[in-house]
Amino acid sequence: MVRLFGCYKSLDTRLYMNRKSQFWLFFISSLSLVVFLTFLNYHNSNLIVYLLLIALTIALLIKAITYKTQNDLIVDIDINELPRENAIPLDDQITEFYHILSLFNKAQKDSCDILHKDLNLPIPITNNEWVVFRMENKKAIKDYSKYQIFPHGYGLSLKTPDFFIDFDFGENGEINGFDAGRLFNFISKNKIKSSLKNQKIIEQVIADQINKNKVVYSGYINHYLA
Repeated sequence: MVRLFGCYKSLDTRLYMNRKSQFWLFFISSLSLVVFLTFLNYHNSNLIVYLLLIALTIALLIKAITYKTQNDLIVDIDINELPRENAIPLDDQITEFYHILSLFNKAQKDSCDILHKDLNLPIPITNNEWVVFRMENKKAIKDYSKYQIFPHGYGLSLKTPDFFIDFDFGENGEINGFDAGRLFNFISKNKIKSSLKNQKIIEQVIADQINKNKVVYSGYINHYLA
C-alpha cells in the first residue's frame, strides 16, 4: 500500500491549500464582511454596490470553507490494483489466475451436466452444433424454469443458486475455453474476493502465460491451457 499525493477523491479538480492558508482566507473574508456591514450602517451610498461587495465576500467565505486541504488529496492506493501496460504479472496474480480458472472450469462442467440432464444437450458439442441445438430447442430453452439460461452465439450464460457463468463452446467440442472478459465477469458476478482486480490484469496474465507456452489462443475468443 502506498500513499499518492495529488490523487483527488472527487472528479472535480480544485487547487489545494494548507490549513494555515485556509484559516487566513476565512479570517480576512470574515473581517471584510464586518467592515462592509459597518460601513453600510454609517454611510448612505449606493445599495447595489454594497450588495455586490457582500456577495463577493460571501463567495470568498464559501471558497475558503470548501477548498480541498492537503490531507484531502492524499489517498491510499494499492499499486497492485492499478493496470500496468505490458507489465509482467506478479507471482501471486498468476497463482490466483489458475485458482479462478479452476473454479470457472468447474462451473462450465456443471453447466454442461445440467443442460445434458435437463435439456438433453449432447456432450461433447461443437460451437456450430450448439448454434443448431439452441435454434431447434428455442422453445424448450425459453420455457426452462429451473435455472436462468441465456443462449447466445457460440455459447450461453447460466445462473443457478450456486454460480453464474458465461462461456462459449469450442470449435472441437471443448467446454473449458476462457477469455479475460469472461473470467473477470465470473469473479464479479459471483462476488469472489480476488487479487485480479480488473480485466486488464487478467489480460496481462494470459499474455504472459501464452509467452511461456502454458496457454494457447484458439484464434477466436477462447483460450485453452496448453
